[in-house]
Amino acid sequence: MSGAQKASQPSQVSQASSKSSESDESDDGIMVHVGYSDRSKDMILNSQCYGNIKFYVDSYMIYSTSDYIAQNKSMLSQDGEVQIHYKWEALAYVLDMMYQSEPGPPDSWTAAMDALTLCRKYQFHIIAELIRGQLKYVAHARPWEVFTLASIHGTHRLAKKAIKSMANDNKFKHLSLANLTIQDASGPTLSYLLGVLKQIHARNNSYNQDWAAIARRFRPL
Repeated sequence: MSGAQKASQPSQVSQASSKSSESDESDDGIMVHVGYSDRSKDMILNSQCYGNIKFYVDSYMIYSTSDYIAQNKSMLSQDGEVQIHYKWEALAYVLDMMYQSEPGPPDSWTAAMDALTLCRKYQFHIIAELIRGQLKYVAHARPWEVFTLASIHGTHRLAKKAIKSMANDNKFKHLSLANLTIQDASGPTLSYLLGVLKQIHARNNSYNQDWAAIARRFRPL
């Protein structure tokens, strides 16, 4: 399979504008994600956060990628359903990484953060690596947000990639302690924030920062 383990037919997620942008209501009143609505599948993942939205999936795909669910099959109800206590957007992103040959980026950075947290709880280790790998390629577009994500999940290499990408960001390429806003400072963990500020200070707060050098020397404090 490509990615973690791909099904023969990649899932297609529509952009329907119903109660949520990617869910639909079946004839029996159950909310089902339109990209994962094939009822011939033998497992259901039910996103219980902010309303129940069901995802019909292959059990072998879940068992092969989630150590936690594979080792705790008692979670499975008689109807083949597993309760997932995370937002449906995060679960959809995780499943897209699992099923689609070329999954798109997350709809929001909150969804990416929630997806990584979901992966950590349910031990979708391979999927988490795929998500981190995807974020490396989009770090240049949103470097501070990717740096924040990397700090929260302790991903040192992704943080360095995001720092290096600051050079191409109009807002952050001249970042210094003097112009760092409280809102931006509140995002990353303290150890990562102090680590990057230490390297910025070591460069004498130059207006034109050498972000490649800062990335090379960056270490969380």
